[in-house]
Amino acid sequence: MAIPLNTKNSENTTENTEKNLQYNNVLDFNHNCPINTFQLFNGFTPEQYELVHDIFHGRKKALKNSIIVKEKDWAQDVYFIVSGTVQIHKNNEVVNTVKNGSVIGETALMNKGNSQRTATVVALTDVSYYPVSAADFFEIFKQDTSLHIKVLENLAQILHKRCLVMNNSIKNLKRFNF
Repeated sequence: MAIPLNTKNSENTTENTEKNLQYNNVLDFNHNCPINTFQLFNGFTPEQYELVHDIFHGRKKALKNSIIVKEKDWAQDVYFIVSGTVQIHKNNEVVNTVKNGSVIGETALMNKGNSQRTATVVALTDVSYYPVSAADFFEIFKQDTSLHIKVLENLAQILHKRCLVMNNSIKNLKRFNF
């Protein structure tokens, strides 16, 4: 499901809508996964989508059961899953499963690529993804500070939802005396 692009603050809504339709079609990376499906990019203008699109290089593939990210490795990239499903493991336990349209490894954005991975990510199916360096993100943040603010707001929402999922998991474990 595509997330509608933000057309607020536009003097010419028709022109902006036409650009939005263009971005829905052009920025799908040939994987039927438009860039605006990633929650990290909610509320972007067409110009901001263009800036972000320019930092996506070199789609990668991971075969089923392969490790994409290893816990405690250096976190310099953010990963955008365009097809497939991955499992998130913490201390050898599955803590989440995510699929295409998801972003993983976003802690690299919070620490400018200067932190360790907090979990291991394993391909549950064959997966296609784009690794994007935190350094590339910070370069475009310099060009558009409002984009930086939107990414931080969206990141906060993503992490809040993950915390709610984890809290519910903990409650369920306590209910069964684990």
